[in-house]
Amino acid sequence: MVSVAQLVERFSVAEVVAGSSPVRHPMSYKSKKQKNTLRNRIGNKMRTFRIVLSRLAQNVRSQLKGRKESKMSLPQTRKVMAFLRDEARRIRPNNKRIDEWVDELLEQCARDGKPVDVLTQWCLSKDLETRKIQQGGRLSPLPSEKKMILEAIPRIIDVFTSNGFRVNWWFTFNKAFVDEGRVSDALVVEYINLISALVSQNEAVRESGILINWEEEVLQGRQQPNREVMEDFFRYIPRGAFDIEMKNLLRRVQKYPNFSKSVAELEVEKKYNIACEVGEGKFLLGEQSPFSKGEFLLIPFEFPERYGFFEILAPGFQRRIAAVLKPYPWRIDADDLVYES
Repeated sequence: MVSVAQLVERFSVAEVVAGSSPVRHPMSYKSKKQKNTLRNRIGNKMRTFRIVLSRLAQNVRSQLKGRKESKMSLPQTRKVMAFLRDEARRIRPNNKRIDEWVDELLEQCARDGKPVDVLTQWCLSKDLETRKIQQGGRLSPLPSEKKMILEAIPRIIDVFTSNGFRVNWWFTFNKAFVDEGRVSDALVVEYINLISALVSQNEAVRESGILINWEEEVLQGRQQPNREVMEDFFRYIPRGAFDIEMKNLLRRVQKYPNFSKSVAELEVEKKYNIACEVGEGKFLLGEQSPFSKGEFLLIPFEFPERYGFFEILAPGFQRRIAAVLKPYPWRIDADDLVYES
């Protein structure tokens, strides 16, 4: 027969060993040891699994980093691209980011010993006629044009050449697409001669620069609108993008007090203009382009947003853009221009 003292002692042992109610049997030392061993085993496996995952993730990151660095491993490429990206941020706080496609283009040119083809378009519109009148009937260079040709562009060329790159800088002079915006051939020649005289004053620009009358020497005629876009406009062009273009156009024409065209007429002209931009983008990246395989760097004199429609039938066109020059140096009112995207 178990005494009360023995029963109390048993219950006390059970509580100490099992940590539970005295009605449950305490866990034996052997069972507790087995449970702890199983728990440790699982914990060790989990720790090992986490270590393996961590090392695997680190290897993947290293491989991806290695691939990226292999695409742009030459120091001269890194130096030029750092300069271009700094310039893009300086020119305009919300400027278009320079795509890695440009890094790859420069890297390929460096490895193959090929020159970098740069394209800059001078778009000549009726504003040039107004400017000629304001300048007393004869075009003379603006301070912004002098600064561009004699300071800004030579600075860019110097960064390229000092890092071992050769540059072919194409300056093309392009008439407007729409009839009402086109200037005479004589005025185009007069303006090209004006810019040519500035180019002759700087050795770097003179050696790298190629001045081209776009319609006369490349297209051998006018740029035609893309037929598919003209036939089914809003199949290709987002309505919102077109509305933004119209908003910018209407703001522009309000500066001309004698302007009498209706909104409907302007919409027709804007659709034609956009279809021509689509056609030009397709041409520049096509087989007839003066740039083999579309391998050129586009440094525009316009807001980079203006090239959005070039991409419609020429995917990747905008990846070529490095907006590192102040827009519209040929316009007297260039500082007042704002492009809303």
